[in-house]
Amino acid sequence: DIQRPNPMVAGGKCSATSQRAMLLLLASPLLLSSVAASEAAASSLISGSGFPRDSVLLMTHMSPNRKVPGGSRPLVADLRGAEVEPNQDGRDPVQQLLATRAYGAALPVSLVDGLVKLRITPQVQETIGKLLEGLGRTFASLEDASRNDTELRDGIHAGFGALATEHNRSKARAMQEGEAADMARKSHVACRGEEWAALARKVEIERKLNISRAARDAQRALAEQRHDALKAHLPEVSERGLSELSSAELAKLASRGQEYHDTMKAYSEAVHAFHTKFEQNRSISEEYARIRTDCNRRQAAFEIAACRFSDSSEDSCAGYTSSYDTRLQDYVAVVRNIAARAADREAEWIHLKRVSCVLAKLGGVEKDGDLAENSTMAREVQACYSQGIVNNDLTISERPAPAREACLAMPTQPCSDAFVQEEYRNLPNGTSATACESTCTATTTPAPTPA
Repeated sequence: DIQRPNPMVAGGKCSATSQRAMLLLLASPLLLSSVAASEAAASSLISGSGFPRDSVLLMTHMSPNRKVPGGSRPLVADLRGAEVEPNQDGRDPVQQLLATRAYGAALPVSLVDGLVKLRITPQVQETIGKLLEGLGRTFASLEDASRNDTELRDGIHAGFGALATEHNRSKARAMQEGEAADMARKSHVACRGEEWAALARKVEIERKLNISRAARDAQRALAEQRHDALKAHLPEVSERGLSELSSAELAKLASRGQEYHDTMKAYSEAVHAFHTKFEQNRSISEEYARIRTDCNRRQAAFEIAACRFSDSSEDSCAGYTSSYDTRLQDYVAVVRNIAARAADREAEWIHLKRVSCVLAKLGGVEKDGDLAENSTMAREVQACYSQGIVNNDLTISERPAPAREACLAMPTQPCSDAFVQEEYRNLPNGTSATACESTCTATTTPAPTPA
């Protein structure tokens, strides 16, 4: 309860009951406390009424159960801070009117009778006009608040689209990494094919080298045999001299010399052939080693590319999912609050429109005293609470959050057992991958045994 006195209204000549009726209609707790009816709107409405703000707030917060000093009956403060006795039920008719939402579509007859008995003076009519102008601004504020809430809701909803756009960008980047990994995979597989061909050449030259080695060794053994035989015969020839040898002995010596010559020539050719195969084997072996080293390098490049693809895919999905879930949680909370505020505004709109209707009926009386003579006024006031009041501009339609978009299918984790089997199990026969090492996993997985 406010204990300080209420300032007077300058020049107030209307009855305390009439003034109180106007101010209590204006100062509805629903109007002043509504989320949609902002403090600024309430201030403009109060100032537009022509009454001091303190008077209105006093009427708003004055408890109907406040006791008279030294007495026991409840009081209601009027514009001048005076105390006016209430009706027998302890409540002023206008206070009862402020609780109209509890009455549904009809007002108690006693309340209507109390309202139509108010005195309508020119000052009261002027006040009613200002109150209606203030209510008009309040109605505009309610509609503005509804539009602001709609824009707030739509702004947050638009954020889902921004998240989806960024998610699509991150998926595109991940897919580019996937394409790079696929190219690296093909390069590695192609290299293993080259390694297989180099291995086949190496195996073949080693086979020929072994044959050449065997042929060289055989020719060397024969040459040594011919050399020993000739060496054993030469001392006799040297001792006797060529002039002492018969023609048959000379022919035999010549034959042995020719055999020795032919054998040495064959041996020389075998040695040359062996050295040729040996150099070929060295060259082919070096080529095979170079190709295998290159294949191992391509394998490592593929595993790095696969790791980038895996990390990019995981980051894309995790980042989007986390952001989406957070925004969805915020969106649901905001939509729930907006729905509550929208319901308050719609209720306030109906309430103030009914109050406005009553004010318009009362303000339509041309002079004081006509209100009591108007036999239809009670029905017209009652009709203000039976009419349907709908403002579609206050209705905020539902706008569900978009469904969470699908993430990219996660690739097999590089260097896992499944990855090694998928990528390296079907390499060409005779080739094998090295141990799988990846920058995105601490696990080093041995290569599978070639099939």
